[in-house]
Amino acid sequence: MGGNPVTRKDPLGLWSLTVEGYIGGIGGGIVIGRNPDGNGFVSLRAGGGFGGGVSYDKNGVSPGYTGVTPPGWSSSIGLFGSGGVTIGPGSLGVGAAAGLNSDTSCGRSRGYLDLLGLNLSGTPNLNVKQGLSGGVSGGVEATFY
Repeated sequence: MGGNPVTRKDPLGLWSLTVEGYIGGIGGGIVIGRNPDGNGFVSLRAGGGFGGGVSYDKNGVSPGYTGVTPPGWSSSIGLFGSGGVTIGPGSLGVGAAAGLNSDTSCGRSRGYLDLLGLNLSGTPNLNVKQGLSGGVSGGVEATFY
C-alpha cells in the first residue's frame, strides 16, 4: 500500500493523524502515522498550551525520521513545540522538535532536531495538512516506531 503516483492518492505512502487537547494550560495528544519506509509510529505528547483539535498530514513523518527505520521496535524521547491554525485544507503554523532516538535493536542512540519551519497554505490544497485545529503547545514527546 505505497500509494498510487498516477492518481496522486498518497504517492509517497506516508501520513500522520494528530489529536491534541489542552485545557487550563495542561494537556496532551497522540500522533499516529506511517513513515515512507512503510513502518508505523505512535507519538504520545504531554505538556502545556491552549487549544486543540484533529488534523491529518499527508506528508507527516515521525520525529527525527532519517529515511531508514532500524529492524524491530525503537523509540525516541524529546521536546516539541508548535503553534498554528488548520481549517479544512488551509493551514498556517510553525513547529519544532528535538530529542534522542534510541535504536533498541543495536543499543545505539542519536540526537535529532526537526525545524518544521513556517507552513503557509492559505489556498485550498488537499495535498497538505487538513483538519480543524488551533493553538499553541509544547512539552515532552515519546515516539515508538
